[in-house]
Amino acid sequence: MGVRIGGDEIMGTYSALPRAQYRQQPKRMPRTLGFERYALGSNGSTNYVEVPDSASLDITNAVTVEIWVFYKGHTGNYDHIISKRNSDGSNANYELYSDGSDSFMFGAHVSGTWKATPWVTLSTNEWHHVVGTFDGSYLKFYLDGGFKEQTEASGTLDTNSNSLFIGKGGYTAQGNNFFNGLIALIRIYKDYALTPEEVKWNLLNYNNPVHPEHFVLWLPLEEGSGGTVYDKSGYGNNGTLLPADDPPTWQRVRQWELRASV
Repeated sequence: MGVRIGGDEIMGTYSALPRAQYRQQPKRMPRTLGFERYALGSNGSTNYVEVPDSASLDITNAVTVEIWVFYKGHTGNYDHIISKRNSDGSNANYELYSDGSDSFMFGAHVSGTWKATPWVTLSTNEWHHVVGTFDGSYLKFYLDGGFKEQTEASGTLDTNSNSLFIGKGGYTAQGNNFFNGLIALIRIYKDYALTPEEVKWNLLNYNNPVHPEHFVLWLPLEEGSGGTVYDKSGYGNNGTLLPADDPPTWQRVRQWELRASV
């Protein structure tokens, strides 16, 4: 059998295709020549991104939190990837964080009760696609396109007036709760929990995600310099790199690396 294009079967490999049709075929680019993008490097002890509180980020129903991270190993008690929690520790709207080891979970206060998925281990010095969802009945954790853990959590999410922190926990009493590694491509969906098939799609098509109409935060980190990251969701949830005298560092990464470990 050959390749079928426009109803006609073309025998052989791409080299046998008419030139116009050959140019339309998908081609693999050598990894060493792949397109580059930016990521933010967090040192695990001082720097992070802060997105001010807004009504769009205070989510009560379904939610998806999606982020790419290059994890370099834990440095503190609770190494947070992303957190929307009150500074006094109450009412975590949603957060992804570790237990002081290389294991992470997705948790939230649901109808006044703390709920969290079982811990999932992240291998170090590799890129990972990390997704947490809440659908009104379960909190779920996906890693590198695959479902990993869940816990029953029926109800609605508690909200708070604290900022959204990326690379740091919102609960200040936890002390050293910074993420150690690189962070790229951050998305939050409001009133929508990605399905397993959609998680896989987003991993493989990270520049063409499903259901952008549900975005309330979309930080592609295209800036490459400066102290602000700009939200492309349409809600204006821009983030500030902090502290001003020691912010996360802009770093280049080849796009193929974002899924090379999967």
